[in-house]
Parts: sequence; structure tokens; C-alpha cells
Amino acid sequence: MSEIALWNAVILQAIEDLFRGTDKERRDAFLWFFANNLDFRCVCDWAGVDPMCLRRSMFYKIINGE
Repeated sequence: MSEIALWNAVILQAIEDLFRGTDKERRDAFLWFFANNLDFRCVCDWAGVDPMCLRRSMFYKIINGE
């Protein structure tokens, strides 16, 4: 598995936790996505993902109940 694929898997797990996890997993994932932390930005950079675009996408899914 390439490093990019590994970091994309981390993001996919966080998305899974955000929408289908336990209450704690959902809360932790929400904070990871929406708190202004270096960890989130680094993982996005390593995965080749724009962090602001990902945040907007997750916010849109949350407010639209997807």
C-alpha cells in the first residue's frame, strides 16, 4: 500500500466514524474534521487532499443529513 493510499484510508475511516460510529467515535471524528488542528491538515497533505474542500464536503453532508 502506498503512503498516499494509507493516508486516504485514515480519512475514509474518519468519515466512516463521523457518520456511522459510536457516539464517541462520531464526536472525535467531528472534532478532528472541524477543529483547527495540525494533525488534520497534515493527514490531508499526505493524502493529497485539500483540507478545506474536505471540510466543506463533510459539513454539507452533515447539514443535509446524508
